[in-house]
Amino acid sequence: MMGITKRVGGGLAVCAGLSIVGTSGAQNLGTVATQGSSFFEPWATTALGQVEDNAAGDGGFTLFANNPEGYAGAQGLISIQGTRGTFLNPTSGTLKQGQVTVQYCVLSVDQVEPGSDLTGHGILGSYGVTDWLEIGFFHNAAEIRALDEIVAVTGPTVRLRLFQEDLDGWIPEISVGGLWFDGDASDDALARQEAYVVGSKYFAIDEDGWVQGARVHLGVRQVWRSDAPVGTAANATVGTFAGELLLPYGFSFIGEFNTQADDIGPRTPYAYGVQFKPVGGVLGLSVAQLQNGGTNRNGVYVGIGGSLEF
Repeated sequence: MMGITKRVGGGLAVCAGLSIVGTSGAQNLGTVATQGSSFFEPWATTALGQVEDNAAGDGGFTLFANNPEGYAGAQGLISIQGTRGTFLNPTSGTLKQGQVTVQYCVLSVDQVEPGSDLTGHGILGSYGVTDWLEIGFFHNAAEIRALDEIVAVTGPTVRLRLFQEDLDGWIPEISVGGLWFDGDASDDALARQEAYVVGSKYFAIDEDGWVQGARVHLGVRQVWRSDAPVGTAANATVGTFAGELLLPYGFSFIGEFNTQADDIGPRTPYAYGVQFKPVGGVLGLSVAQLQNGGTNRNGVYVGIGGSLEF
């Protein structure tokens, strides 16, 4: 929901999510890739089986490793970028094999300029094809009162985890991903394509203390806006940084900022707040103060997510 470059005032974003883990999580990679998919050729089954044989799943620099027991990585809730992450940006964690998440977000903005208020809606869905490959979609619609119209874009998202995090060493979790959001000619203010690289590393502090650990998130996003309105930058490279302090009972405090880019807005995007992400993901909650780069004042961001296993 960052495509609008109009200057806006403080706003409220509310997100809700539902995650479902099916029994396919216990199936092997080759079975999941071919079950019910008649278009897969025998060579694909063989190739995926070889990848599974090579995926040790025990850390290190093994590409496309399956998750060892208890591994989660850097998970997140819906972000205003259109992927699961912190408040502004994607995180490196991928869904577990067979896991499905559906999330919703609404952004209500009271701009300084009279009559220029807007309301944005986002719907995100993702599926864990494997422990290291996540595919999904994002739909973003914005009602701009000054223009008396609704603009909307929809498109696919993908995230590929290259390396698992080595919790006993210094190897971070690293993922690459991309998205493609588009609509018709009237929706060019929201349309964009992105590719990103993001990494994350956890550092233990005191597992029995008030600050149990810290996690650092670093990334680079390349944004293309080939259909950008006149006077708006078409392309931008954005650096991202987030620091996360893990607190007891599944709470964490997150502060983050991006490098400033004219494509996003005239200000430096940043956010700080609290996420509640308990083990098992039964319920998740985000509350943050957020500046998306194009607002006159900071907004308030609230997110809710849940998960089920059957």
